[in-house]
Amino acid sequence: MRLFEADFDPSAPHGLNSLPEVQVLWQMWAEHFQRAGGAVRRRDPKDRPPDARRLLTLYNTDARGSVKRDTMWHG
Repeated sequence: MRLFEADFDPSAPHGLNSLPEVQVLWQMWAEHFQRAGGAVRRRDPKDRPPDARRLLTLYNTDARGSVKRDTMWHG
């Protein structure tokens, strides 16, 4: 959480939060975690976006998950 707070600190370098890498971190954090009463908690799976829209990894932002019958995969 400190990383994200530092991103909006007035002393942070200009344009830091517009870097694609920082935006991906923000998106991943927002999809998997939430702040509640000052604490950080993982989102319940039913509160996350569907696999087809959710980021699965920071290293490949095009990877998505899917399900067909009893088979689940990410890629």
